[in-house]
Formats: sequence, C-alpha cells, structure tokens
Amino acid sequence: VGMMLARVSMRLGQQRLAWGNSDAFPINDAINPRDLHDPLIAETELLRLPTVAARLDLNFDDVSFTLAVMPFFVPDRLDTYGTNYAFVGPRAPAGIRGAFGTLSNAVDPSLREPNQVLLRQTELPKDDGSATAVGARMNASLGGIDLTPSYHYGYTTQPDLRVDPAFAQFIATTDWTQPSAEAVGALLGARGTGLLTATYRRRHHAGLSLATTVGSFVVRGEAAYDSALVFYQPSLLSIVR
Repeated sequence: VGMMLARVSMRLGQQRLAWGNSDAFPINDAINPRDLHDPLIAETELLRLPTVAARLDLNFDDVSFTLAVMPFFVPDRLDTYGTNYAFVGPRAPAGIRGAFGTLSNAVDPSLREPNQVLLRQTELPKDDGSATAVGARMNASLGGIDLTPSYHYGYTTQPDLRVDPAFAQFIATTDWTQPSAEAVGALLGARGTGLLTATYRRRHHAGLSLATTVGSFVVRGEAAYDSALVFYQPSLLSIVR
C-alpha cells in the first residue's frame, strides 16, 4: 500500500530496501535479511528477503530523507548442514560434522528443515514490539559528490553461537560413525536446554556512502561502524566484537 505526493511518499508492506552503493557486498545494506543458500546467485536483488516495513520518503531539490520501521525480526536464511554453502562445511571439526551427519540421516528428508535450526537459532527476538528495527538515511548532492549517511538499529545478521563446554566435549569425543541411541537422543534434545544457544544481538549500524565522477569514471565508496558483529572461529563458536 503506497501514497505519493509532490515531495512525500509512504509505503507499507513487504519491501526490499537496498542501501549502500557497492556492487557486490554493500556493507551499508543493513535493512533486509539475506538468503545465503546461494551467495553467488546472479540476480543480487534476490539475495535480499522482503520484510514487512513502513517507509517514509521526503524529497527536496538536492536532499532526500528516508525513514523505515521494521516491526518484525527476520533472520538470514541459510542451511546449517547438508548443502552447498551450509554453515557446517567440509572444514568444520570432525565431531560437529559427524553429529550433524547423524542428524541428517536420523530423519526423513521431508523433516530435515526443522533440524536445520539447531545451530541457526534457538530463540528469536519477540514479535511484541521489542524487536522493532528502525533505519534512517539522507542523500545529498554537494559539490559533485553524492553523500549518503545512514543509521540502522537492529540485530546482528548472524547468531551468537554458544555451546556448553561439557556438551562440546561430548560432541568431539563421540564416535558418530556408530552412534548409540543415547548419543542421538542427547543431540536431538539439546535444543532449548541451554547446552547450545544461538541468539541474535542488538546492534547499532552507522554508515556513510559516497559517489562522484573523475573524468569518465565513477568512483564509489562505503564505510561503516557496527556496535556488535559476530565472527566464527574454526570451532564454529562465535566471538562478538
């Protein structure tokens, strides 16, 4: 649903808001979650998942403003294991590969998707208003330079993964080539027990994009600061910086 006036436009519904100006991996494109099943997909727009948002645009001669509100949290879409570009890949620790290989073989393929969330998320932000994200952007043309500062208050795009040390030891020392029924049961029952948690952290994102021309060339650049980013160690456990 949208309404457009001379200098004001409003839109409510499923939307893609493409911020940032880099071609491949714009670091200021912080609004929509991404579909990471195939990060090399040719249509880069399809990497962004539409989400429910309310958007307000104010347009003046050399300056425009955008305000966006996203009332519901939607995480990145990715597979935990068993497919190309999955989180658990060939170089993951042997215990983890064995454990999730066991999970994959323990259920019919039609039931594999529910098990994917074991590492992907154990708790999502609540849809009670507390998970609302907001974004604001200004675009100005000054002296031949397009300058675009932006701000987004939302969540980290990847979950903060924590594993209880005793449970991590159990995964690493179990023979997953011939797992016992008790081992499989312990693995299936880990979700929601605190032994393994994958949660998203609130974060502030401040960005700046610019574009200008130099002779026949267009020059574009981006810079950004995030108050929290999730990085993964070879063990797959996360570090928040």
